[in-house]
Amino acid sequence: MDVLRSSLGRRAVLRRRFQRRCELGAILLVAVVSAALSVSPAAGSPATSAGDWPMTSGGPEHTGEAEGAPAPPLKQVWRRAPGGDGRVSGAAVVAGLAVATGQKTIFGFDPSSGQILWSVPRTAGPLTVPAFGGSEGAGGNGPVVFTEGDRAGNSAVGALDPATRRRLWTFRLDDLVRGSPTVGGNTVFVGSRNRSLYAIDLATGKLRWKVGTRGAVLGSPTVSAGLVFVASEEARTGRARLAALDAGTGRSRWTYSPAHVGFGLSSVTVQGDRAYAGFNDHVVRAFEAATGRVIWSNPVRGAFSPVSTLAATTDSVYALDDIGGVYRFDATSGKHVWDYQLPSFVTSASPLITSGAVYVGLDDGTVAAIDPANGHLRWRTRLSVGAIGAIAPAGDLLLVPASGPRGGMTAFAHDPSALLLDETSPTVLDLGAALANFGGAFIVMMLLLLGVFRFLGRTGSPTWTSGPLPEVGLEEPEEVAGQPGSAEPEPPSTGLRG
Repeated sequence: MDVLRSSLGRRAVLRRRFQRRCELGAILLVAVVSAALSVSPAAGSPATSAGDWPMTSGGPEHTGEAEGAPAPPLKQVWRRAPGGDGRVSGAAVVAGLAVATGQKTIFGFDPSSGQILWSVPRTAGPLTVPAFGGSEGAGGNGPVVFTEGDRAGNSAVGALDPATRRRLWTFRLDDLVRGSPTVGGNTVFVGSRNRSLYAIDLATGKLRWKVGTRGAVLGSPTVSAGLVFVASEEARTGRARLAALDAGTGRSRWTYSPAHVGFGLSSVTVQGDRAYAGFNDHVVRAFEAATGRVIWSNPVRGAFSPVSTLAATTDSVYALDDIGGVYRFDATSGKHVWDYQLPSFVTSASPLITSGAVYVGLDDGTVAAIDPANGHLRWRTRLSVGAIGAIAPAGDLLLVPASGPRGGMTAFAHDPSALLLDETSPTVLDLGAALANFGGAFIVMMLLLLGVFRFLGRTGSPTWTSGPLPEVGLEEPEEVAGQPGSAEPEPPSTGLRG
C-alpha cells in the first residue's frame, strides 16, 4: 500500500509539472503570435488582402501578377465613364472599392457593377493611377493618394479618406508628375519632371526627404526591401539612369547608365532579389537589387513607355515595348523564350500576368491575351474608346481603362461559350504554312505559263507571201560640197583687185 501511495504521489507531481509546462508553452505561443501580429509591415509591403490591387502594377514592387484574374476568352459586362470628359486612369482596388482618376476628378466606384459611388474634384493633370495607403483609416481602406496638376505652378500630391471623401493633406510639388504614386510602408514616393524624387509621410503629408536625379522622372518609383528604385532620363541627350536609394534616408546605394542613348525607359519591377527594367537602347536588363550588378540583358525591337512597367514571376519576366512587342524571358538566365508582335503602339499600358494569360492593352484600343506557355495569341478585342491604360483585376473581372474622350472604364469577365484563338506571331516563320504558300504560288504560275503557251499555239506562227520583196524606200543622200555632182563653191573674196 505504501508503494502504491508513493507511486500515485510521484504521478501527481509529474502531472502537475506537465500541466505547468503546457501552460508556459501556451503563454509563450500567444506571446510570439501577438508579437508577430503587432509588427508593422516592412516598406514595400502594404497590409492588403489577397486579390487586392492597391496601386499601379499591383503593389510597390510592380510585379504585375494578378492571382484569380479571369482567363480568356472574355466578354464585356459593363462600361462606365464619369460625366463630361470620359478619359480615365487605371484603377486601384482594395476591399471591394475601386478608385481611378478622371481628367478633373478622382472617383470611387463599385467594380462589380461600375456604379460610381462618389467623385471629388482635382486639378486637371495626367491620368495617374491612385494608390491605397494600407489598411488603416475609415472604412478599412486607408487613405487614397493621387496626383494633380499639369504644370509647375499647380502640381501636387494629395490624400483623401475614401469613407468621408475629405481631403487629408496636399503636398505642393515643383513640377509636373506623369508617373503614378507608390506607397511603401508609411511613405509616399513620387517623381517629377524637374529631376526630383520625393518621399512624403503618408499620415501627415510632410516631406521626409527629397533628392535630385540626373534626368526627369516620368514613371513610378518602385519600393522593395528598404530600397526605392527610380528611373530617369535626360530630355536633351536621352541619357538614362537607374538608381537605387535607401527608402528611409534617400541615400544612394547604386546607379546604372547604359552606354548607348535613346528615348523611352520603363519603370522598375522587383521580384525577389532582382530588379528588371526596359531601357531606351532597346534592351531589357536584370540587376541584383542590392548591388546593381547586371545579371543578364536581352534586346527587344522597341523602346518603352516611361509610365509602363515590366511584369515578373519567380521564373519569368514579361516585357511590353512601345511598338507592341510582347516578350517572355527566363528570369534566371535571361534566355528569350518567345515574343509576339501586335500591330499598334503602347503609351501607358503594362503587362498583367495571370496563370493562363498575359494581358496587354494597345493605343488602337486593342486588348489582347497571350498564352504564357508558347506566346500564341489566345484572345483579343478592339474597343473604339482610345488608347488602353493600365489594366487591373477586380475579383473575377478585368478593369480596362481608356484615355479617349469617350473612354471610360470597361469590365470584362470570362466567357465560357466563346472560342480561343491560337495564332503565332507574324514575326515567327511558320515553315509548314510558308511551304504551302510557296507551293500554291508555284502551281498558279505554272498554270498561267501553260495558258500563255497554249494561246500562242492556237494563233500559229507568222507566214510570208510569194513575190518580190517590197522596196524599203531609202532616201537619197544629200549632196556634199567637194563630192561628185556637187557645185564648186566660190573662193572667198580677198578684197584685192588686179
